[in-house]
Amino acid sequence: MKRLIVQLLALSVAVAVVAMLVRMVHPDAAELGEALTKADLGEGEILARDALAMDKLLWVDLRPHAEYERFHVDGAINVSVLEGDDLLDAFFEQQMEGVDLYAGGVVLYCASTECGESHRVRSELEELGTGMTVYV
Repeated sequence: MKRLIVQLLALSVAVAVVAMLVRMVHPDAAELGEALTKADLGEGEILARDALAMDKLLWVDLRPHAEYERFHVDGAINVSVLEGDDLLDAFFEQQMEGVDLYAGGVVLYCASTECGESHRVRSELEELGTGMTVYV
């Protein structure tokens, strides 16, 4: 019994050390404990709290379908380009349903602040010259 307790204690310490190391090297480590500010934003980026306060935005979740099913912004559509979904088809469907993509703009989001997919898709939309306001 004593051996089991020592092993559990050693395992707990090992897990705690690994968790601290992951926290130190994780790409989002700075954001995990502190809030982002407008000074932290790059080109085309918007703070989620500011976007949530805006009207007429179409939220586009670019994560895989399974992640979208677990959690997503209320009203967001899921377009997983990594799984073969076509964003322009999704936009066309939204327009057919009466959504004005030019009224407020589009917010693209993916798994984290370090996820490059939303920036890549935003760049592609700009290259196409859609004229939409696109935020990340």
